[in-house]
Amino acid sequence: MINGKRVVAVTPYGRKWSVSCLLPYIVREHDKGLIDEWHLWMNTQKGGEEDVWYARDVLENQYEWIHCKYMDPAHLEASGSKNLPYQNHIKVFWRQATDPDTVYFRFDDDIVYIHEDTVQRMLETREGRDDCFVAFPTIWNNAVVGWHLQQTGALPKSFGEIAAPYAMDPMAWTNGPFIERAHNHLLDYIEDDNVSELFLPYDMQLPMHMQFSINSFVNEGIEYARLDPPGMVPVDEEHWHSMWRPTQLKRPNILVSNTMVAHFSFYPQRDYLRNQTNVLERYAAQAEKLRLSL
Repeated sequence: MINGKRVVAVTPYGRKWSVSCLLPYIVREHDKGLIDEWHLWMNTQKGGEEDVWYARDVLENQYEWIHCKYMDPAHLEASGSKNLPYQNHIKVFWRQATDPDTVYFRFDDDIVYIHEDTVQRMLETREGRDDCFVAFPTIWNNAVVGWHLQQTGALPKSFGEIAAPYAMDPMAWTNGPFIERAHNHLLDYIEDDNVSELFLPYDMQLPMHMQFSINSFVNEGIEYARLDPPGMVPVDEEHWHSMWRPTQLKRPNILVSNTMVAHFSFYPQRDYLRNQTNVLERYAAQAEKLRLSL
């Protein structure tokens, strides 16, 4: 909990192979008393029977505070996204995130690392900032964040240069070898237990109406309860969270320094990273090391 409010981690869920890396980090934060529940928003693709089994028969059965959440077909119909690809269905799940006494911490299902101080710092920052809408952690493999990290020298430009703080910068969003080098750079710091050397130097207010990949963020349930009907995000959820709603409210999003989460891949990078590198194996080894220590 934080300041008397429940904290619920939410994950649009579809992939066992990456959530198995995320699991020990969520368990660690639950053991600290920072995360009360973890809601898996079931959004698996066809052929994902093993993914469903892992969420329902392993995670939900083993941990009483992990819950699989399912989409209401009527809400999907009302959203206008029924015939769109499955990733466009995620916005419907915000209908289940409207408790005004709850803080929601979103982790995409391919977040594969969370620095040990990140969750507490993020919760304290968002609870202490009524002037912002969404609080983002420093996300490794996020084009806008990557640009800022290159300006500080934390992410070497020799790996490939991110041209601008743009969500779909070609280098940061599509280039597999670039992000392989970037991931291995972070992993070296994780293994040496000095990730803090890569932190941004200060919190940043993000420009209004700038698209930002929403791989992980903190927001309060009251923000969704205020919608009509409650939780009905009216447009693409990334555009709504990063561009549309902050501009409407005149409350900019913030990027929180001294935090770090690692986002595995955007879809143009995924096949390369999974099939031609050992990046996932290195993250899995770190997750297993944490699991054994809990």
